[in-house]
Amino acid sequence: MTTFERDEIIIKLRKGIYDAIVGINLLREGVDIPEVSLIFVLEAGLVSFLRSESSLIQIIGRAARNDHGKVILFTDTVTETIEKVLKDNENKRKIQIEYNQKNKIIPKTIKKPIPNSINPNSLKISKVLREKQKDKKEMENYIKILEKEMKIAADANRFEEAIQIRDLIAEIKLKI
Repeated sequence: MTTFERDEIIIKLRKGIYDAIVGINLLREGVDIPEVSLIFVLEAGLVSFLRSESSLIQIIGRAARNDHGKVILFTDTVTETIEKVLKDNENKRKIQIEYNQKNKIIPKTIKKPIPNSINPNSLKISKVLREKQKDKKEMENYIKILEKEMKIAADANRFEEAIQIRDLIAEIKLKI
């Protein structure tokens, strides 16, 4: 699946067109989907990059953006990593509850606008690249254009867009 196919699927989930998506690595770095209220992590005890302490904390953090968010970890064995992650989550939850009570805050799911699509120029470039094979020079020119777009997005604090463009650049570099 390409970066843009993934992003279009996520947009459809956020709009309510899809009720669920199944994927690997969708809810880690840079992908913000506040509508997600339930995440299943299969083979959570597996020792791997996608099941590291920081990865599991990021995944749990994605569900925490929804006031009804839950994460269910499936595992045969509660590993040391899972114990650390659960302890970390418990500590953060305690701090957050105390802060909310002290400041009379009622947790609510964040509301974010849902884009119709991502950056139109990036979308056009992605479509052109999928439709026909390009030579190396042309691909490098597309990368330069995208790098400028990525910098503009980051400078404007549109970090999700910058991350999407970064992912597209990585995808193009694989084709060179």
